[in-house]
Amino acid sequence: MRNLRLLLSLLWRYRVWMLAGLAALMLVDGIQLAFPFLSRAAIDDLAQGRTEGLLTYAGAMAGIGALMIGLRYLWRLFIIGAARRIRRELRLELYAQLLRLDTTQHQRQSTGEAMALATNDLEAVAQACGFGVLTMFDALFLILFSALAMLSIQPVLALWAGSPLLLVALFEWRAGIAVYRRFEQVQDSFALLTEEVREALSGIRTIALHAKEDACAAKLERANQASLASGLALIRLDSFYDPVIALLAGSAMIIALRFGGAAVLNGELSLGSLVAFLAFLAAMTWPMMAIGWSVNLWSRGVASMGRIQAVLDERPAIADPPQPAQLPANFDLAFSGVAVRHAGASHEALQELSCTVAQGTTLGVIGTTAAGKSTLGDLLVRLLDPSRGVMALGGVDLRQLRLADLRRTVALVPQEPFVFALSVADNIRFTRPAASDAEVEAAARAACLHDELAAMPQGYATRLGERGVTISGGQRQRLAIARALLSASPVLVLDDCLSALDAATEVALLRNLRAARTQRTTVLISHRVRTLSDAEHIIVLDQGKVVEQGRHQQLLRACGLYAHIAALQQEERRTEDGPAAPGTPPAAGAGT
Repeated sequence: MRNLRLLLSLLWRYRVWMLAGLAALMLVDGIQLAFPFLSRAAIDDLAQGRTEGLLTYAGAMAGIGALMIGLRYLWRLFIIGAARRIRRELRLELYAQLLRLDTTQHQRQSTGEAMALATNDLEAVAQACGFGVLTMFDALFLILFSALAMLSIQPVLALWAGSPLLLVALFEWRAGIAVYRRFEQVQDSFALLTEEVREALSGIRTIALHAKEDACAAKLERANQASLASGLALIRLDSFYDPVIALLAGSAMIIALRFGGAAVLNGELSLGSLVAFLAFLAAMTWPMMAIGWSVNLWSRGVASMGRIQAVLDERPAIADPPQPAQLPANFDLAFSGVAVRHAGASHEALQELSCTVAQGTTLGVIGTTAAGKSTLGDLLVRLLDPSRGVMALGGVDLRQLRLADLRRTVALVPQEPFVFALSVADNIRFTRPAASDAEVEAAARAACLHDELAAMPQGYATRLGERGVTISGGQRQRLAIARALLSASPVLVLDDCLSALDAATEVALLRNLRAARTQRTTVLISHRVRTLSDAEHIIVLDQGKVVEQGRHQQLLRACGLYAHIAALQQEERRTEDGPAAPGTPPAAGAGT
């Protein structure tokens, strides 16, 4: 019932449109019932040998037909127009909600399910609000007007002929419940199928590299068969419906012919009246079937509305505070006893992290695999909130700032950046759409990307493929860095976003970043010691804990985990480069 009320509330928003459309529909249904009465008069005149009124009857029918054309245009304009506006409004509402939800909530819902909601489910709601309303009221008006007309011609015959039609109501009620349940199963199976297709297309390179096409095709076939089975179950119910309605309507027609024919032979009813009666009875057959179609549409719409509303009802765990604080005047960062436990995890990803980063300085973060480095970056832009402890910007708890303000202030470049299927220039200016071409080029130069972009066929206007598949991983990372630099955010977080660069490009980029971040508070996360060598302060993470902190040379002399990582990386470089020539100085980051 709640889902039905939600659907009705959507219609209530456009009640003026709906009422105008229903008024036009009622006029059409009332006017078209004049045809049987005109036919009765014409037939009775012909039976008595009178022909002078036939032209008048024909003219009246033509005029009524023309009026019906205009009224049908109006009800379609208002009712179907309102349904399309409802679909647009609900789509925008759903899209905005999906953008508001935090990453944890998105992890519980597959992309395929979200796509199914935005396509099939929205269309089912629109169909219920459009053709569902249209067929329901059209059928009710026609049944009501036809029943009254039949009663005015021969009340007893109307009661006899209408008796089989009473069974239709019971059948449609039971069928509506079954359609609701089966359509939910259809939508669920479609969402799973959509997710399988999306995942296969996203991972097509990996599938091809491992020759898993047959295995993926078999997995998709299983999802396809499940979708087919649920769809066929619904179709079997639909296909059973129309014959039952036709059988009951045919029974009513047989009764009318049996008793109406006898009344004509006995002189109790004129031939024209019987023809008009049968025309009204036939006019009730389609509405009976239309009610079934309407029940089908409404059952689907109610089921889809429930699925959509389940997403709309979710409240993001990370949201704006009731009374947001103003952005601070300075951009120092402070971490005090920060700890994070991911949902379902048995241990904390970060434990008791405490440190400060003065404005204009750089904090380097390094550590072992899964030590919580990227978690720290997510905390700074509130993709996550700490389980306990406080993270402050300029002395203000991050949770007291508006999300939009915080994320304009803190620019995060993830290790695996997302590239849109837009031009290179539009990808870079994503954070600042109004940025000039010169500013875009300056950001690309700072990210050591300009020369490669200029060599592309259309330069900065070159359109990139989906997720940036037409450029390399290193180019995607540098494009994301250019995007962050263009944003001019006072806090810059680089989450291991130099990992795909060769040594020479990394050195050049770090030199440019050093100049760009002189006025910025920077958090530089990396697994490479040499990347962090210029940072004013470095923390070393191991299993979520800070095990060392200090400057580069201090940590090397401490001979702890940091020095161990540096030694391993130095040995790795020696292996890659071969034996060093005599007198060659040690590379940056090597121990002393």
